[in-house]
Amino acid sequence: MPAPSLATLRGFVFDLDGCVWSGDVLNPGANETLTALHRSGRALAFVSNNSRATGTDLRERARGAPLVTPNIDPRLPIEGGDFLPGCGSIVQAVAVAAGVRPIVVGKPEPPLFRMALERLGLAAGATAMVGDSIPSDIRGAQAVGMPTVLYAPGGAPAGAADVVVASFAELARLVGVG
Repeated sequence: MPAPSLATLRGFVFDLDGCVWSGDVLNPGANETLTALHRSGRALAFVSNNSRATGTDLRERARGAPLVTPNIDPRLPIEGGDFLPGCGSIVQAVAVAAGVRPIVVGKPEPPLFRMALERLGLAAGATAMVGDSIPSDIRGAQAVGMPTVLYAPGGAPAGAADVVVASFAELARLVGVG
């Protein structure tokens, strides 16, 4: 998909952790770009693989039941380009110990993307997924037919997504709102 076609899209789904913010810090230009997209009438939705359940919550659930997880991301991006262990790090250990395969209900599986599209009331082809993770954000969106925008300030491999942006200012320019 050529970059200028972003201007024709009616909606955008944004990953939060690592894309819109890192840890507790908004990424540069995120606020301005999101505000400009909203003011231009674009539909916006936000998705995250950051699970918040406590160990007690999980123990009361994972008992005689299948192993269900919001994601299998091994790392959670935080400020300064650092990472914390992600949900996938723990899920993998539990899955191996229990001898089961986890059921993933978050990214990159289709249900989360379909829910975002349904809430926006838009078709997949009219809504771009903007994210920082090729395995979860980009591949998941591609699986449901969404155009993809990889937020990669440090660069990305060729062909990683339909469009690769190094900043939110670049995204705003490509969409025609900045």
